[in-house]
Amino acid sequence: GEEHARPDVILLDVLMPYIDGREVCRQIRETPDGAEVPIILFSSADESDVDWRGAGANAFLQKPFNVRELPGFVRGVMEGKVS
Repeated sequence: GEEHARPDVILLDVLMPYIDGREVCRQIRETPDGAEVPIILFSSADESDVDWRGAGANAFLQKPFNVRELPGFVRGVMEGKVS
């Protein structure tokens, strides 16, 4: 079969050309390797307006966010400490 590396974490913007990030998240979750990979959705929309949990994401970040805080946030999601 085709060899590919599973990513450690996926960051998806909700608003992308051609396809919504929530739909990408749902599609990833339907794949064997995608069931376990942590996914973070982000958007300029308010968290209450984005059904990120329903899409299967592990966490949500509202833009703009502090880039300096991103590595710690991502690490927390990967370790299951942030949701």
